[in-house]
Amino acid sequence: MFTTYIAGFDAGGGHTLLEGFREWLIVQVNGANNLVWEALVLMLAFPGETGLSSVRVDEERNAVAVGVLFDALERFLADRDGRPGGRNMIQAAYDQWLSQQSWMQP
Repeated sequence: MFTTYIAGFDAGGGHTLLEGFREWLIVQVNGANNLVWEALVLMLAFPGETGLSSVRVDEERNAVAVGVLFDALERFLADRDGRPGGRNMIQAAYDQWLSQQSWMQP
């Protein structure tokens, strides 16, 4: 996948490109708060597959994952930067998701 390239691009730009992407993805997959964004993209690409070790990525599945990655990035950037208050809306959606988790209850 192109994850290393995108992560490098993000790092070279002061870590602003992907700001909020992980939180946006967590809301999209409705879980996996303990995973990095790369793993969350695989969950988005292959819903219902349990455990990342079971995600076999051959040439065909890699093409699917790459397509999902760029589609997710496009949707994320549109949500974050394409509307006023987008960053705050993404954070609010993530905060709401967090508040609904049983492990976040006192």
